[in-house]
Amino acid sequence: MRRWCLTVCCLLLFAPSFTTAAAIAQETTATVTGTVTDQSGGVLPGVSVSLRHVATGRVAEGISGAEGGYLLPALPIGAYEATFTLSGFQTRTVRGIVLNVNDRARVDATLSAGGVSEIVEVTGRSLTQTTTAVQNLIDSTQVQELPINNRNFAKLAELAPGVSSDMADEIGLGLSSTMNLSVNGARRNGVNWLVDGVQNVDVGSNITLLSTPTLESIEQFTIITSSYAAEWPRSGGGIINVVTKSGTNRLSGSAYEFFRSDALNSNSYFRKLSTDPAVRNNAAALDYNNFGYTVGGPVKKEKMFFFWWQEWRRITRAPASNTAVVPNPGVADGSVLREPWYDRVPGASNTCRESNGHSGSEGTDRPAARAAGRLPLLQRKRRDVICRQGTLLARSDALVPGGLRDEPAARCPAD
Repeated sequence: MRRWCLTVCCLLLFAPSFTTAAAIAQETTATVTGTVTDQSGGVLPGVSVSLRHVATGRVAEGISGAEGGYLLPALPIGAYEATFTLSGFQTRTVRGIVLNVNDRARVDATLSAGGVSEIVEVTGRSLTQTTTAVQNLIDSTQVQELPINNRNFAKLAELAPGVSSDMADEIGLGLSSTMNLSVNGARRNGVNWLVDGVQNVDVGSNITLLSTPTLESIEQFTIITSSYAAEWPRSGGGIINVVTKSGTNRLSGSAYEFFRSDALNSNSYFRKLSTDPAVRNNAAALDYNNFGYTVGGPVKKEKMFFFWWQEWRRITRAPASNTAVVPNPGVADGSVLREPWYDRVPGASNTCRESNGHSGSEGTDRPAARAAGRLPLLQRKRRDVICRQGTLLARSDALVPGGLRDEPAARCPAD
């Protein structure tokens, strides 16, 4: 009784994983189809077809039907070799088959009569795709070798035709990982981001990634821009499907660090204009360390595998330049005040107006609510006012936070 209860609990625990794997298989795997014929072109039913995954040793098997066709779905990505066997015919082995995510590859075979086996090498990527989807593959070599400012895989999606991006050079992580990316002119919240078949976007904003896989953990990903099948759920503005790495029969791992430092950077143009020698002669402070490791291997060879990755980022930086709002330099030396740039607004009283249409109110006994430089300034009890782009600048007897000196202020003409 106890063993029976334990068996039921195990089935309930693992049953959802089986159904989930079947549901997402089309999103993270590949499919191989083809036709087996003899030398005369006649179809051969009953041919045993087996595909062996080179890295893990897993074997997928099938049998050709009455029309000589076969179909092997839900194949993990990677390198394969296919074997076609039928009694009375030569065994044919096809090597060098490489399947990528979402591939629908066609591998046909022609068997010759006789008992001698034959081996065929597939060189290059010459497999015929049976899908009509317009898609672009970013493989593991591109993921790891192409330079990216802050090592975020989303920037690689910009390489696909039809993709337009308004993303910054450095994309944030976590809740700041906002994807301002559009596919074929669709809205940015219409892009469906998937990681190993699971939706990876916040359903509130539809533009924030919930998880950002590291470059070292990504095997490859594909950008599907149009004509994708009904198997793809949710959004209709493009699909970015990421597949992470898996362990193999060989234990392997890696450790890495990518760093940037102000010692390797040149100073910016505006910093060189500073009167402070410490700013003028040195680049902005920067210590950017991105480091981590990966490890993968077999739990049980050809049966179960694992892959683990972990990464850290330590960033210390200062802005390369500062931006400030400053008043017109002519205000300080009085040159602007001597120009006829204001006049009385027809039909209104106690109002000054600039020639460009920006207006400001005449001084009153109330404090000014706005000021240049985005700093609060208190206006004195007088009828003097400077009108500049809708901002009230108060006259003072000394330097004020906005940087204005005591100069004659513009007066509204008397009634």
